[in-house]
Amino acid sequence: MITTSTELDDNPQTNTRKSPINTEKPIYNPELIRALTPITIAVIGGIIGVSAIFSSIEDNNKLTAAMGLAGTALAGASGLAQSNKNE
Repeated sequence: MITTSTELDDNPQTNTRKSPINTEKPIYNPELIRALTPITIAVIGGIIGVSAIFSSIEDNNKLTAAMGLAGTALAGASGLAQSNKNE
């Protein structure tokens, strides 16, 4: 006579299905926001700079202001991307 392992076990089988409760970390934690903020600001600054170069702005003051805004956005992004000294 052949017996299976379930016939010899004293413990009933446990439910192996996953719990419907999500135990993972939330997606929008502070570390992710702190990492994505400089990237977003740098992309916006890059878009402003490239659009200022390729647009047909005849006024030099407007072109200078657009490039200054793009540079400020890129500098702000690099400042936010620096690591904290409070480790």
